[in-house]
Amino acid sequence: MLDIEKAYKLYNEYRKTNNRELLSKIEELLKGDSSVQGLNLLGLVYIEEGKYVEAINAFDSALKKVRDDEDKATILFNKALALFRKGDLDSAYEILKSIPPKTSVYPHSRRFLAQVCIRKGDLKHLEEARQILESFDMPNEDLAV
Repeated sequence: MLDIEKAYKLYNEYRKTNNRELLSKIEELLKGDSSVQGLNLLGLVYIEEGKYVEAINAFDSALKKVRDDEDKATILFNKALALFRKGDLDSAYEILKSIPPKTSVYPHSRRFLAQVCIRKGDLKHLEEARQILESFDMPNEDLAV
């Protein structure tokens, strides 16, 4: 099994168990991996560890190499997540607005954009969040806010 496959398997196990020891094992497996998938996963691990600057750098490196629109949208979403957790709401907002509608990540990015707008808290962004959330078929608990 390739290291990247092992790393993804460990990351999925981490998501189920929250065993933080797995994060360092994943980092070790990804050491020296400069593939788009490796950098993306490394960024996700850094987010889990609270290393937001390192996560953003990993996603930026992946974005320089990515060729596929779907992969690019995923990496942009993950970068927005790192920025959000870091507290950079303006940058997270701009990135989420840039995700193309014809990608599978788009619906998730819209919900996340609504959360960012709510967190920003001003009337303009709260109205934008309301419009986004009302556009979904399924009601969303964020809409109550």
